[in-house]
Amino acid sequence: MTPAEFIRTIPQRVNPEAIQDKETCFHFLIAGNEGGEFTITVKDGQCTEQDGLHGSPKCTYRTTASVLTDIATGKKKGQVALAKGEVKVDNMGEMMKYAKILGLD
Repeated sequence: MTPAEFIRTIPQRVNPEAIQDKETCFHFLIAGNEGGEFTITVKDGQCTEQDGLHGSPKCTYRTTASVLTDIATGKKKGQVALAKGEVKVDNMGEMMKYAKILGLD
């Protein structure tokens, strides 16, 4: 699974009950050959993905394609990658609130 495939399928994996009455916007900046820029938006009980950066993010998630691939395939825990500095976020509170919902833990 590539990082793009992982991010693009987040909306299908999100439990709708988990996002009722929640609203956020995440920008993903993934470096490397299979990387890219993506936006995940949670609003009105729906989770959507867009290629590129759209809207004002409440959290920006930066990592490399290889690290995100390891997280997506279960080879690495997101929390461990974050602690090691392999993942950088600019709003830890927002990340903690949504990491499990978005499958980034």
